[in-house]
Amino acid sequence: MAFLSMLLLILGVGGVLLGIGWCVTDGLTKSSLKPAGVGLVMVAVGMSIPVGNTMVDADPRNPEAVIDAPPPDVGPPPGPPPEGHPMPGKHPPPGHINGPPPGHTSGPAMADLNLATWPTVATRVRFACATDAKGMASCWGEPVAIGDKPVTQIALGREHGCALATTGQAECWGTANPENQRLRQQRFIALASTLEATCGLSKKGALHCWGDTTGTPPTNLRYRSISGGAAHFCALDTSGEAVCWGDNSEGQATPIEGPYTAISAGHFHTCGLRTDSMVQCWGRVQEGQSTPPPTRFRQISAGWSHTCGIDQRGSIQCWGCGSKSAAVALTDDSACRPPSGQFVAVSAGDLWKSCAVNAQGNATCWGGLAYEGEPQ
Repeated sequence: MAFLSMLLLILGVGGVLLGIGWCVTDGLTKSSLKPAGVGLVMVAVGMSIPVGNTMVDADPRNPEAVIDAPPPDVGPPPGPPPEGHPMPGKHPPPGHINGPPPGHTSGPAMADLNLATWPTVATRVRFACATDAKGMASCWGEPVAIGDKPVTQIALGREHGCALATTGQAECWGTANPENQRLRQQRFIALASTLEATCGLSKKGALHCWGDTTGTPPTNLRYRSISGGAAHFCALDTSGEAVCWGDNSEGQATPIEGPYTAISAGHFHTCGLRTDSMVQCWGRVQEGQSTPPPTRFRQISAGWSHTCGIDQRGSIQCWGCGSKSAAVALTDDSACRPPSGQFVAVSAGDLWKSCAVNAQGNATCWGGLAYEGEPQ
């Protein structure tokens, strides 16, 4: 626009000068006035075209749109936007739209998650707990510090445990209680415990672990579920592949290629539920705990030396009761003789103890040593 304005001004001035010259030599005639008149018009048009920077190029994403430039002399540029908001024109790199890179934690997520409740069950050496459809918990065995608020899950260790509140906050007690204030404020969607440690899974797929060390999970992945055995953890990444760390003395932390829809870590073996609903196990095999029946399952749970699953009909099947101990009042295969009925959650626990809950949240246990006050 500046070039056109200048061109018109030059041509206009030239026309005026030409007209003046003709008037001097030929006198004041109509012919001598024409160049001067045209020149004056061109000068007027050229002066009417703005030369300043009041417009910028059109938006390349929409060639027909024109973006108004900021007015001049408006003071210093604005400061950086509030934390968490990108600068204008700056966007997160591909793959990071929904949060920070895998393994990175941007800080405590204090917003309530309002997690759903459903019947769950968990067993360990000294105690067991179950929740009903409303998230109300009941425990038996040694005393457990669970309040009267709804929870979505309970994870138990040897002498510790954590309950996952519907807000996503982990309420823990015992030897593996997180001491870090930042961990206590973190919100999770799932918890898992070994005998001495606990890990929480955040909504963004990051893992945060505390308690005695059981190794460190790979931080370059996002996860969607996690399970704890005796001294190892196994998790599923977003592609459904199993990732394990910790004790691998029996091969329990060396997974077989998936993909899987669910995973359960036992004491010395691990089982995954494949996408075709069949079970695949790895690790210790001596008691038969890693040799599942050719049955399709909805849910699985790996325990001390046996494994249990809920089949497509809602019935429980267990396998791996090939070992006995004089220290445990155990009949030949009591751990592998679950009760009849329809169940929605099962936990194959320590020392051949197992428990399950039905859709109403009513629990029943079988095998191994009886816990004090356990449901019959």
